[in-house]
Amino acid sequence: MKILEDSSIFSGRWKTGPDRQGNKYHYYYTREHYTDFECLFASPLCSDSMLYAHSLVKHRLLPGHRAWLGRPDFLSLRLVLNGSEYVRYDGKCYCMEPGDLMIFLPFHDYEFMTGPDGFSEKRSIVMKGSLLHAVLAQSNLSGKISIPLKAPASADFLEAYEALRRTFVSRDEPVPSLNAGICFQLLQRLSDECRETAVPPILDATSSK
Repeated sequence: MKILEDSSIFSGRWKTGPDRQGNKYHYYYTREHYTDFECLFASPLCSDSMLYAHSLVKHRLLPGHRAWLGRPDFLSLRLVLNGSEYVRYDGKCYCMEPGDLMIFLPFHDYEFMTGPDGFSEKRSIVMKGSLLHAVLAQSNLSGKISIPLKAPASADFLEAYEALRRTFVSRDEPVPSLNAGICFQLLQRLSDECRETAVPPILDATSSK
């Protein structure tokens, strides 16, 4: 991940307006250029779970794609596999690169668009649930915009994605607790990854002198 000082790449105004219920548009997309697209949703039986994966998205964004999300009520975890992506989150701009896991917390505005490579191949897991905020508050993920995933953490994310995908497409009766278990295990693993990659306080104090 690179922090960008120049935010001019996000210049230009968004078109917003009321929907049929009189609310502002929650999402806005312009020039929806993407390929290799797949979006799957969990069974409605999971909607009462305290923690669950609501949807999975696989796609490859092409030049010209740009999107804005206004205070969504979910957690979005997005792993960049190839290419690059510009992101503006809480007013700061970043360039995400392969191996970067983006962490978009609930009720935060963010924008994203294809980066300097002209494409971005990603896998995304969207999580919801009444316990989501409590789990995040107890984790090391709060305040993070991304984690540079290395093996085995990157493999853990992709394995969780595939395990959830199997439950989504299975013809068997959905088991909400299975969905929840995969989500909790992934969040725990990512939280551990944040702790393991953090600079030890004693080293941080030494480097600041």
